[in-house]
Amino acid sequence: MHSIEEETDHERHESHESSPSSFRVIRAFRGYRFQTVPFRRKLLPTSLTMSSRRLQILIESPLELMIREQLNRCGFGSRNGSETASQVEHLESLIGVRLPGDYRTFLLNVDSGDLGDAMANCTQPTPFGEHIMAELFSTANVEDLLDSTVTFRNMICIGYGHFGRTTCLLIAGADHGHLFSLDTETRHYKWTAEVLKSLPHLAESVREFFRLRDADELPECPWGYENLFHIADSSNEFVGKLYVKQRD
Repeated sequence: MHSIEEETDHERHESHESSPSSFRVIRAFRGYRFQTVPFRRKLLPTSLTMSSRRLQILIESPLELMIREQLNRCGFGSRNGSETASQVEHLESLIGVRLPGDYRTFLLNVDSGDLGDAMANCTQPTPFGEHIMAELFSTANVEDLLDSTVTFRNMICIGYGHFGRTTCLLIAGADHGHLFSLDTETRHYKWTAEVLKSLPHLAESVREFFRLRDADELPECPWGYENLFHIADSSNEFVGKLYVKQRD
């Protein structure tokens, strides 16, 4: 499978030098004027007549096509169509910063919708095994969760997964543009030794996480990141890691 981690020149942005959990830093960005980067398209003669599918293939970049094909392999079901530039800019005005380039391009050219319980492996031990993503959020969905008390102010929720696994995108700080799995069930704290005894069929990788926790041997993480688990360094890399388990 081809790598889909390529980026266009305007898609790479510098990380914001701020504390991962600082709400004041995010506030400081409010009022910043964004310069919209137009998405380039080749215009076709108006005399051409062709199917919408054929037209879509002609105007999409190879990267966009690879992302669509990857999502389709994961059972993606389109819902409302891609976002407009004004919808993306409205979200950016609410969060006070410009979205990471590849995620911004994704919103403008792909879609929101449902996935067939797509999975992705995290880059660190987790208390739940693989990350699960059942839904890709639209900008309206993202906006609805901006006031969530569960997430830090330097991240947005871009997707929903079963059993308390939410896909989060960091929009400021040292991990700008990275994607994390947020464990909203806070297993790191709530699953005590007594709870673990009542769950005899846990995967071995999950038991290993709690063994490391109890031995104080988990990888170091920033303060407050105990329920955040790194998945990918970019949206494109994240999509490339998605897969669907074959059912027996």
